[in-house]
Amino acid sequence: MCPGEDELSGGVRSDAGLLEELWCELARDRFDFTGELALLGG
Repeated sequence: MCPGEDELSGGVRSDAGLLEELWCELARDRFDFTGELALLGG
């Protein structure tokens, strides 16, 4: 869970909260992709 996710889940998301959520998703996806490359690479 990224910082602030628990605060955002109940109400209307601010722009800053939305950007933070998108950044967290991108970081998570990038980590998954890097992990898959490492597994496939050896």
